[in-house]
Amino acid sequence: MKYPNGDTTKNGYGHISLYLAMVETEAALKGNQVDVTLKFFVYDHIRDEYLTIEEGKVKNYHYLKTEHGFDQLLPLTTFEDPSNGYLVDDCCVLGVEVHVLKFAGSKGEKIKIIAEP
Repeated sequence: MKYPNGDTTKNGYGHISLYLAMVETEAALKGNQVDVTLKFFVYDHIRDEYLTIEEGKVKNYHYLKTEHGFDQLLPLTTFEDPSNGYLVDDCCVLGVEVHVLKFAGSKGEKIKIIAEP
């Protein structure tokens, strides 16, 4: 989930807010928990490299907590500054790396790609 103008309900005003959310959580997570570490990426088109943003803490996804991320991933002024290379021709590339540390619950695995990068 991305909020290009910031998630103002979570102190994201003036920033890009970016979260990784689990889908179909009622069926998938009821009684289950997934522990993960997350790294978010913003591509720099000028330098051909990624800005990596991570908190370094284990995040717990479960029935009542289905999203984690950053309310203030990047200030809008930094993101929109052409010299930084994040926004080029009104386009950007965002990514996330998910490392699953533990899955507690019923057996089974399901991955669903929502959109191609």
